Amino acid sequence: MAVDDPRPQQQGGLLEGLPRWTGRDAAPSLPEWVLRGAEVLVVLALVVLAVRVRHPARLFTHQFWLDESWVADSTRASWGQLRLLTSSTPIGWTVLLRAVPRWGDAERYRLLPLAFAVAGAGPAWFLGRQLAVTRRGTPTADGLVVAWRASRHRPSWARWLGPSVAGLAAVLAPTALGYPYLKQYTAEAFTSLLLVALVAWVERRWSPVRLSVLAATAVLSFLVANTALFVTVAVFGGLALTSLARRSQWRRLAWLAGTAAVVAVADLWVYRTFLAASNGAAMQRYWRGRYIPATEGWGEGWRFVAPRALAAIESIGFGPWPLALALLVAGVAALWRAGVPAAALALPIMVVEVVVAGLQRRYPFLELRTSMFLIVLATVVAALGVVALASLALRWRGTALLGLAVLVGAGALFLPEARQAARIPLFEENAKGQVRLIEELRRPGDVVVLGSLAAYHWAYYGSERPTFVPAAEGRTIRFEVIYPHDRGLLVAKGRTPALIKEAMDQVPPGTRRVWVLVNHEEHLIPIWVRNAARHGWRLAAPMAHLCAAFTEAERARAGVSSGQCPLLFSFG
Repeated sequence: MAVDDPRPQQQGGLLEGLPRWTGRDAAPSLPEWVLRGAEVLVVLALVVLAVRVRHPARLFTHQFWLDESWVADSTRASWGQLRLLTSSTPIGWTVLLRAVPRWGDAERYRLLPLAFAVAGAGPAWFLGRQLAVTRRGTPTADGLVVAWRASRHRPSWARWLGPSVAGLAAVLAPTALGYPYLKQYTAEAFTSLLLVALVAWVERRWSPVRLSVLAATAVLSFLVANTALFVTVAVFGGLALTSLARRSQWRRLAWLAGTAAVVAVADLWVYRTFLAASNGAAMQRYWRGRYIPATEGWGEGWRFVAPRALAAIESIGFGPWPLALALLVAGVAALWRAGVPAAALALPIMVVEVVVAGLQRRYPFLELRTSMFLIVLATVVAALGVVALASLALRWRGTALLGLAVLVGAGALFLPEARQAARIPLFEENAKGQVRLIEELRRPGDVVVLGSLAAYHWAYYGSERPTFVPAAEGRTIRFEVIYPHDRGLLVAKGRTPALIKEAMDQVPPGTRRVWVLVNHEEHLIPIWVRNAARHGWRLAAPMAHLCAAFTEAERARAGVSSGQCPLLFSFG
């Protein structure tokens, strides 16, 4: 029985609280199982679409770039080293990589971000279903079919339009489509949608069990998504504010306070155990240009915040920022009117949180990758705003065409943005091909010297078993790659000229050829070349045409693109 609710309650499982359609628009001629089955089919269609637009053939074969390589490196480490190799990614994400089936190409681990991107259709669908319920939880009177009396014996459009549009917005969110890499950002978007959907589920029928499910999900989400902390504060804050506004729900507030305290303790333990070490001074220096300047006056702070806020609003895919903002407001209002005010408050509370965190130098303000949790949620909320405005216009014959125009116009804005985002080319560093080229052409006695960043590529793609050790202080990535038992494989300890010289000085005397792999720091190639000249080595090809040292057949076998070749030095 619900707390503070004397009315009899129906018992049920996790699907309790979904809108129930019992009026004439509920299609009495169709069994409920038929409608549920149809919904499952639509969700599956959204899943297929989500996979298709992300080009899985490309996704599972395109070589990892640097940020992905040091995530993939964890798959070559022992379980005991996972904490060391968990740097900019959550520990849960590192563990889940071990669950990816070991078949296909080396880039198969992108299945994990793809799975989270696809899974977002589920909670978005649930949020869309809330619009078919009034404040009291009863079905809307005539819904969207008032203008078409002939359809009153079919399922109400309110049952299908809201969930379908919200699910479509989740799987085609331009921000998520534009960044499909092996990082946790799609998991952050999914957990944001999931927690907001769960808080709506709690609001539909309050009970300690439902609140416990929300709390447990919030804690587990923090293991796979760093930004889940923002969402957790927002959903519990929304529940607290709405309970305070009703003033008579003191027992509910007590449950909320106790549950929130347990979640806070659990999240604090997760943070101190797995995240605190990677959120130090080095990471703050890396993001220093993305923090809100809190010490330079309100004017400078506003000049920093305003353009980033407008760009983030436009990135949701619904046209210029005034129109997109209007749809966001309409979406928040629609959730509020549907009887889930805590879910409606979640997005505004998160906006306040990221501003405060940006001022405190704890969050890179509206950087698109780290803000995916917020922007994808905003995309779904704006889609709910589209549905709400269209539903309002479709209530009357005279404005029905206007409602259709709202739907068509929103689609005309959103779908091209999604299509353009899906066509953004993946980052190309061609590390896999260069590693393969070196391993195929390397002769006995050759020495390979890896740049400090290229070592992360080699650790994953190379055939040698890497050794991972703690990195020096001041590094954003907390581990380094070394090969202590192989004198023919050397790693530069950093990117300074002194450390590059130190790496070259370690090449054993009498070496006839030296391979140098430099990735993500190509601007340092002249320094490598100068240090090689000091030892009397010469490049096998001019710097402007490094690939001329290899035949087209050799490059083709290794999969090396023109202009992306390693350095090869020799004597004589």
